[in-house]
Amino acid sequence: MDAIHIAAAAKYVTIGVGFDVFAQMLCYVAMFRNALGNAVMGAFFSENVYRLTQDYLQKLASKIDANRLEPLAAGIYNQSLKSGLPSFHASQLASKAVAARLNQQAMLLAGRDIFGWVSVFGVIVLIGICLYHFSAPLIKHSHRGKINIKSLSGLYPDIAALITS
Repeated sequence: MDAIHIAAAAKYVTIGVGFDVFAQMLCYVAMFRNALGNAVMGAFFSENVYRLTQDYLQKLASKIDANRLEPLAAGIYNQSLKSGLPSFHASQLASKAVAARLNQQAMLLAGRDIFGWVSVFGVIVLIGICLYHFSAPLIKHSHRGKINIKSLSGLYPDIAALITS
């Protein structure tokens, strides 16, 4: 999804850039993406994953159902006792298994939320790029209303020859 945001920024930055410096502009966009893109998006995602995981962990722990978790905890407790561990260590392992299951579920719920937000935002950005890109005219006019033949001659020599003749 980071690529969509970088593509949107690159489209905005390269508006009106001449063909002679276009490669330089793409290099600057690539350097910006490599230097800051991963760090900024990584910080955004890690902060939201942590915050949402803690929120979902609190919600799940408050609504814990002992009947559904009892087989898990009892199975681990009995298995630990059979392997020779004392009762105290067996109960610790069982409670850690329950906590790990709650953490796993909270992390999955947080990931689902973030994936939904990023998907919706990415679709909105893509629609914006498409609307902006396809709303621009194919042949650009200069400020006096004449067609800019210099910009056309490099890209479309056949069309430029037809217009000038």
